Amino acid sequence: MSAGESETNITETLLICQTSDWPVERYVSSGSDPVVDRTDLLERQKISMWESLAAYTTPEIQRVVEFAKRIPNFTDLIQEHQLVLIKTGFFELWLIRMARMFNPQFCTITLSDGEIICRDQLEIIYNTDLVRSIFQFASGFNDLHLNDGEIGLFCAVVLLAPDRVGLSDARAVEAQQEKLIEALKLQLSRNHSSDPQLFSNLIMKLSELRTVGKFSWSVSF
Repeated sequence: MSAGESETNITETLLICQTSDWPVERYVSSGSDPVVDRTDLLERQKISMWESLAAYTTPEIQRVVEFAKRIPNFTDLIQEHQLVLIKTGFFELWLIRMARMFNPQFCTITLSDGEIICRDQLEIIYNTDLVRSIFQFASGFNDLHLNDGEIGLFCAVVLLAPDRVGLSDARAVEAQQEKLIEALKLQLSRNHSSDPQLFSNLIMKLSELRTVGKFSWSVSF
């Protein structure tokens, strides 16, 4: 199988998983009901928000796949491992990428197409605790003032997590992650010599991010 075919298969599989997580048709009524109670209204609002986020996040899957391909030796992993890592790490990478677009003052997030989603809207889809955790992570992550290269390395470290469920050879993934961690540590020491605690603080953010990621799975599924 060529590299192009491999990427296509991974992307198509992830798109199927992504869209199957949002069973919109199950809730859409075929007829009009003049009496809509509050529960039904909230459900319809939730569906509408899911559709909006689905339209945005579907292209993001392709971007994550392309990013993963650029990580040294990532494509050397078996395709099953690549799929597991991308699927289970997608939300966490999305949150890192979007952290700069969070506005803690107005409690909003601006999507790449300019659409602004407020915190209350996110709470319709998820729940108050998860949304609070998302905003807290984004705010704290932005306070670290990482440059694009450092964020890219951090994303690679997050993606290549050897404890993801479904990996049959965690050691192969761990070996790659260890190299990336060392590269990240070196970059931080060079670029932020006045902040020797930055690496430790970033590792703490990694733990926080994983907690938020697991929380999102428990809420979404």
